[in-house]
Amino acid sequence: MADQTFQIGTGETYTTIAGWEAASDVSTGFWKGELKDTAAYGGVTIAGVTGTPSISNYVWLSATSGNKHSGLAGTTHARIAAAGAGAVTISDDFTRIDDIEIGLTGSNNSDEAIRITANTNNVLISRCIIWTGTTQIDKDGIYTGNWDCSYSVDNSIIYGFTRGGINAQSWQNSTRTQTVNIDYCTIVKCGSSGEVESAGITSRTGGTNVTNNINVYNTGCFDTASTYDDFANYTEAGTTNWTGTHNASSDASLTSRGIATSAQESLTLTATTQSSGSYFVVQNIGAGTEDYQLLDEAAGNLAIGNATDRVGSEPDARQDFSLDIVGNTRNTSSPSPDIGASDIYTTPVSGGIEVFRRRIMMRNVA
Repeated sequence: MADQTFQIGTGETYTTIAGWEAASDVSTGFWKGELKDTAAYGGVTIAGVTGTPSISNYVWLSATSGNKHSGLAGTTHARIAAAGAGAVTISDDFTRIDDIEIGLTGSNNSDEAIRITANTNNVLISRCIIWTGTTQIDKDGIYTGNWDCSYSVDNSIIYGFTRGGINAQSWQNSTRTQTVNIDYCTIVKCGSSGEVESAGITSRTGGTNVTNNINVYNTGCFDTASTYDDFANYTEAGTTNWTGTHNASSDASLTSRGIATSAQESLTLTATTQSSGSYFVVQNIGAGTEDYQLLDEAAGNLAIGNATDRVGSEPDARQDFSLDIVGNTRNTSSPSPDIGASDIYTTPVSGGIEVFRRRIMMRNVA
């Protein structure tokens, strides 16, 4: 048995994610499931795979080529929509998820779209839309609690969570380490209930033996609610090591975290073209119609051309930083890549003129 790929959905061997996951076997390669239906799939727990996961042998959940999202939430592509302690709960090392919309529904407090459980390492999340429209407290996009773990997330959009977009929460004292690698992400409007640990990206270390390593590059966090930071520390004791460059925020928290190199701070998130100024300009910021891909030809958009090329520096060998959230090839120079999940430029033509990719996007109206 080698690498195996299955379509999941109507008329297939596995009609549900749970059925595909229960049969997973990574003894001699990856076990990949591609969502083929547009109807919302329910939540899933990835745990107890047969075989020993590794960088070559792992569970991989994705979408068929014609069922990947176009950079915004909707009903015409592969999506998981679920309530509960985690729409996606991951307990197997090296699990990989990409090209899927993950929406957190339901009215429970203290839920998350993705939960990575204790002693689970080398998880990879790429090119996903992770969001909620619910307002209950303690909701997180990606959550890790009072335990050891590690994961990487890249080229993803995360928004709407009342506590944290990404929350590394080690609240008690025992010896543990969490490592989170974040590249080319856009995280918006989290922390709306204004509770402790509200942030776009938040790290909590609750004891002297706790260490969180937060490595973040080319990522924008904007409009965290109230007086909380876009990039936040809650350190009762212990240590958070922040590393990274070329990030953007709507406050001055990059300086506070010590990762201000080539940063764009105090930007205004807007969907209106600006002729000049300090802005992060996206397609749409309206509630229920969010589209956080960059707005083409916005002269005041300081996300454009202010990232650094990370191709070849991927923390996980399965990552591909040459592609943005919808699979477009990122520029590496002239101009430089863009901050956030989307990269809007095509290859420059002769004479240095930059040709912009124009998108026509259609939304379903309920």
